Amino acid sequence: MAQGILPFQYESEAGEAGLTGLAGLPLYLELWRATGLEQAVARHVAVNGAQIRSDRQMVSALVLLNLSGGESLDDLDRLEADGGLGRLVRAAEAHGRGRRERRVEARRWRRRRSRALPSPHAAGRWLAGFHDAGEEARREARRAFIPASSEGVAGLWRVNGELLRAVQAQRPPAQATLDMDATLVETHKREALYCYKRLPGFVR
Repeated sequence: MAQGILPFQYESEAGEAGLTGLAGLPLYLELWRATGLEQAVARHVAVNGAQIRSDRQMVSALVLLNLSGGESLDDLDRLEADGGLGRLVRAAEAHGRGRRERRVEARRWRRRRSRALPSPHAAGRWLAGFHDAGEEARREARRAFIPASSEGVAGLWRVNGELLRAVQAQRPPAQATLDMDATLVETHKREALYCYKRLPGFVR
């Protein structure tokens, strides 16, 4: 590549070296295993059923997306384009699994698996499985409403509880602080209500 002003040179590498700029993310995959969260998701979350990707794969992928600064499901494609990260994710999934487990996992796929992480469309379809149409039917027009947790959301709460227990077991604190401050997110959706700051928004 052409030499720039600063005293270093750029080189273009056409080969696939399997490198990643996100090498810190696999540490969280280790934490995921060490704290038993993978098994907790398998016990408490049953949204995907017998579909291609398991719930634990979906949760793991969305945690990695969040940790890497992803702003939307489309950023899963950015992570997927990182060949080195893809190899690490596949290795983490296969580690410690016997031949029978690997065969069961392979049978979930009609064709040969091409992605290490779910596509944005698959992730969106999985997240839609947490929606409870019955609760939404109770919503009144132009009035704030907090629906009851669906079974899927309740399962994620149980997983979160197991994470807290795992952390507490390692270094038990004498007290805990609950941060009750909500973040107002301005939105321009037609159904959004105005908040006390006089802007249409949702509470996160």
